[in-house]
Amino acid sequence: MNRLLILPFLLMLLTSCDKYCVEGTASASRTDLNGRMLYIKYVDDKQNWKSLDSCEIVHGKFSMAGKVDTVVMATLFMDNHSLLPLVIEKGKIKVELNGWDSKISGTQLNDKLYAFLEQKNEIDSKVDELSRKHGRMIMDGIPAIQAEEVVAKEGKVLMERMSRLIVNFVTDNVDNVLGYEGFIMLVNSMPYPAVTPEVEEILAKVPDEFKEKAYVKEFLSIVQKP
Repeated sequence: MNRLLILPFLLMLLTSCDKYCVEGTASASRTDLNGRMLYIKYVDDKQNWKSLDSCEIVHGKFSMAGKVDTVVMATLFMDNHSLLPLVIEKGKIKVELNGWDSKISGTQLNDKLYAFLEQKNEIDSKVDELSRKHGRMIMDGIPAIQAEEVVAKEGKVLMERMSRLIVNFVTDNVDNVLGYEGFIMLVNSMPYPAVTPEVEEILAKVPDEFKEKAYVKEFLSIVQKP
């Protein structure tokens, strides 16, 4: 390669390696989405929403790109309505807006996040189905006490699966934003502040640096008060 061409080529590699690129498509059946604005927003250290990027959906497609100074947990909004969580990290981030089947993929942390959400949604769906199952059992003539025992047993198994899923998600990602966000999600899903067995297990496994993060530190300061 000509030496005069090597330097620009290297500069291009260096400047592109710390960039994110969001490329997305909207369902072909949702022509009403054309012309709508999408925004990437994140919560800053003062708990205020900040806009990182924006674009318009044109003919069912949209794209955004920018520099990644630090990996950020963000949310994709359409106008003022939140749509999907996403991690802003270097690489090509693929967004598919398909109603209930919408998802984000293409980069390491986004793939991890949506693998977790897919498993969580599967368990949530099975939990929701239990109430309908209870009703069907009663309609089929099964005694109420027996139906409740069956549903309670299955519900316990599902809750144990959910607990294991969340604990593993947090502890497997203590070195990136997913672990921190997973901990916040867990704590916010319970009466605040509550120290459950899941929280205890996480705190016993994470390093001290994790406990110094703002939200975790605040949570610990409250639950450890005499």
